[in-house]
Amino acid sequence: MKRLICTLLLGLAVVVSAAPRKRHLMIFVGENNMESVRPERTVLPVLKKDKELRKSELLWVREARRTMSMHDLDEGWRDSEGKAKKKLGPDYKVKKTKDYKRLLENAKQAARKKECDTVILYWMVGETDAQKGWGDQYEASFKRFIKQFEEDLGLGKIHVVITRLSDYGIENKKYPDWQKVRKAQEKLVKDNKGWVLVSTDDYNGKTNKLQFDKKGLEALGDTYAEIAMKFLGSSEAKKE
Repeated sequence: MKRLICTLLLGLAVVVSAAPRKRHLMIFVGENNMESVRPERTVLPVLKKDKELRKSELLWVREARRTMSMHDLDEGWRDSEGKAKKKLGPDYKVKKTKDYKRLLENAKQAARKKECDTVILYWMVGETDAQKGWGDQYEASFKRFIKQFEEDLGLGKIHVVITRLSDYGIENKKYPDWQKVRKAQEKLVKDNKGWVLVSTDDYNGKTNKLQFDKKGLEALGDTYAEIAMKFLGSSEAKKE
């Protein structure tokens, strides 16, 4: 009888002491170059090499469309005159756009509707905003978006990684608000502790193309993985 009791107590101790497997969600959102980002080929393999992160559940989702903008993701978007989304008419009422609804639902599905220890948002949106002349609205629009997204997703604090526009459109007349968007992205990171800014000026080749070249995409993947390791508490990050 004593042996049975000891065995039961030992089994209980094992159950109590066993730490639950950590769950981390990475959300990749963007246009154009984000379409070429392949987390499963670049970011995930790097993370899985880490002995601490191998014990975790690494979840991810990518939402990318060539012309995605704040106009498509911010429910409360307004133009410089304070008018609502023109394409939806003068009687437009704030509601979830198709892009926002799809992003939210896909993110929830990626998390399998369970709690996550860490949520990272990799953000690469701004080219269309710069082209349409919506630079003045970018900062306020993103603030509304992230507040709403964090609330609707319901997984706690979201770590934001803003991938800044490259140097492609600085002097390009087709993108009148390129610099405004770049500065807005920089200000967002500066004003929010813990947010990270990724510079991509070296990712688009010697001729400063809109599209990142192969080396640039590889470098971006490495940068994303490095940032993730710091947020997720990898064994390598702990050594630093």
